[in-house]
Amino acid sequence: MPTELHLSPTVQGVLAARVDRLGTAEKGLLQHLAVIGREFPLSLVRQVVSQSEEELYRLLATLQSKEFLYEQPAFPEVEYLFKHALTQEVAYNSVLQERGAKSCTSVRRRRLRRCFPPG
Repeated sequence: MPTELHLSPTVQGVLAARVDRLGTAEKGLLQHLAVIGREFPLSLVRQVVSQSEEELYRLLATLQSKEFLYEQPAFPEVEYLFKHALTQEVAYNSVLQERGAKSCTSVRRRRLRRCFPPG
């Protein structure tokens, strides 16, 4: 008897399935990045994630090889961006579903404090 396959009828569903198949660390980083925005400098990523530098580079390389992210040479530092805006949106929505809006607000607040320090 053949096994039933569930195929999502939407592009968002296909992307969500790809995100769900990532390893825990890869998915967590992708979700953090989605909260930051569509494009982001490496220095900002370093500030909002807890991975070691070596682990961060490994995860970023994996997400690039799986075509979730692109590395974009920029001056004065490297920037990353989601391959498609829809990929970022789907990853962001997965954060909302899994952790609730509180987590997103916390990451955004930290990002804003670093970009625009008080006083």
